[in-house]
Amino acid sequence: MTHLQFRAWCLYRKCWDLSVSAIELNADGEIVAKNNMIVMQSTGLKDKNGREVFEGDIFQWSFAVDTYKGEVKWWPDRAGFGLPSMIASNRNGFMMLDSRIALEGEVIGNIYENPDLLPYQQ
Repeated sequence: MTHLQFRAWCLYRKCWDLSVSAIELNADGEIVAKNNMIVMQSTGLKDKNGREVFEGDIFQWSFAVDTYKGEVKWWPDRAGFGLPSMIASNRNGFMMLDSRIALEGEVIGNIYENPDLLPYQQ
């Protein structure tokens, strides 16, 4: 059985809140953050260093001879976690984050603690 994992960034304190008290379910059964919290879900994948990959992480991976960085995001129209594609041949702007890419790349930070790691505002 797969367990859903979440983390939450506290906008007020500028730190992680890993307690269950940071999130709650609304009347429709959707997961929502409490005040001043941003909730991020785990992708269920681990990078090449064994680190769990979450929404909001900055992920770095190599393709051919180039290295790319991007924010891990949930893409509702693709029903999956992915990265903005900076590969010219990929015109749809999306690269699905699958187990192969996760194991070839690594989490190098996140958008709250390390926004300067992104090559551009995503």
